[in-house]
Order: sequence, then C-alpha cells, then structure tokens
Amino acid sequence: MRLTILGDLRVDDGTTGIERRMVRGLLAGLAINVNEAVCSARLCERIWDRPPKSAPANLRSYAAELRKQLRCTSLRGAVRRDTGGLRLTLDPDDCDVSAFTRLVRHGHDLLRRDRAEEAASTLGEALRLWHDPPYATLPGSTWLMLEFDRLRDLMNQAREDRITAQLLLRRYEGLLPEVRRHAALFQDRERSWGRLMQVSYLAGDQVGALAAFDRATEALSDNFGLDPSPALRRLHLAILQHDEEAITAYCMPATQIPAAT
Repeated sequence: MRLTILGDLRVDDGTTGIERRMVRGLLAGLAINVNEAVCSARLCERIWDRPPKSAPANLRSYAAELRKQLRCTSLRGAVRRDTGGLRLTLDPDDCDVSAFTRLVRHGHDLLRRDRAEEAASTLGEALRLWHDPPYATLPGSTWLMLEFDRLRDLMNQAREDRITAQLLLRRYEGLLPEVRRHAALFQDRERSWGRLMQVSYLAGDQVGALAAFDRATEALSDNFGLDPSPALRRLHLAILQHDEEAITAYCMPATQIPAAT
C-alpha cells in the first residue's frame, strides 16, 4: 500500500514520514478524491474549520512542501496542479481508503447476490485494512470528523455483512469471538446484541445467548435509555423455546435464510 490513511498517515508503509500536521491534512484531503481535481476552496474546508485570511497562500506553501517531501517516495510527481486546485494521481487500490471503500461495496454486492463465500473473503480483506481511528494524526477539522464518521459507518456495515455471510455458511463457532467483539464495540446497536444472542445459540450455547439478552437490556437501558425492541424480544422468546427456525431467520433477508438443522 503506497498511501495509508486509516490510522496513522504513512507513505510507502511508513518508510517516509510527513511530520507537519497541516501538510498531512492536505495529502489526506486529496486522497479522499483520488484522481479528481480538488479546488482550493474545498481543500481549505478540509484542513480548517475557519480558514484564515492567509489560507490560499498557506495552501500553496503546504502543496510545495508536500511535493518536495514526496520526491523520494513512490508518490513522486503524484500531486499536481489542476484547474483551480490540486490532484493526487494514484491507482485507487494503492490508497487504503479507496481500496477499503471499494472492497466493502463489492462485498455487500456479492452478499446480495447470494455469493456468501466470496463476500466473506472480500469483506475480510477490507477489514484487514482498517485501523482505528482513521485520520489519527491529521488536523481535527469538522469535515475530517464527518469523513471519519462515514468511514466508521462503512466499517460497521462491513463487519455486519461479513457476520451475515459467515452465518449463511454456518460457521457459528468460529464466528462467536468476532460477534462478541462487535457487540462490545457497538453497545448502542441492538442488532449487534441480537447477533451475539443468535450466534451463541447456534454455536450450542443457549445459556450464553440468554445472558447476552440480559446484558443487552442492561446496556441499552443504562447507557442509552432504550428498551429492547419487539424483534429482540421475539428472538429472546425463540431462544427460550428452542425455535431454531426463528433464531436462524433473525435479521436475515428472506431469500438468504439457511434451512434450520
């Protein structure tokens, strides 16, 4: 990977560092729209919440410094002036944000087309690119924080889609540690708790599934003032009644529900 932004910003796997924070922000602002011209006004918004009067001159200075620092890297000549702004010319798969986004979308499409094995593999590849938090060493502008939220939502979608693919493949026991981590990370997402209940039961742990419902009820109430939804309560009842068909069907598209065993 020639350019890494998820986590610390690195060029050529960290062999070349860009120390100045605003220069890193400029590179990240260009990388979000790799191979597209980004005008100066948009770049200023990505670096500053309230651009100073000197922003255009500062931007030119940062761009010159960035090009200089990239001369000894594989990105030499990749940052170029374009009409009204700058462009980063790079194979999208050589930038982790672009590769991550493409893989998540492709994996989701594979899952919709009932190609669970390929979806699980593709989404696993995407998640291996993820390092939290993205943009860790960049300016904390509002624009970058919104972009951070977008990527976190995409990462969450990738995890949920991969869990669904693994469920379709009946990999229950191997899936349990991943589902536990997901529920711990996203305690405000009821579906994460439901998946933990579902997978625990299908992996042969009814006691763990019921305990997960108790923890979900407590976490949702104490931390977020929420009650379990009717869907989660139905899943709880299905676990009590050993209704494997209903448990298997939880949060699964009707066309993708594997037959109960």
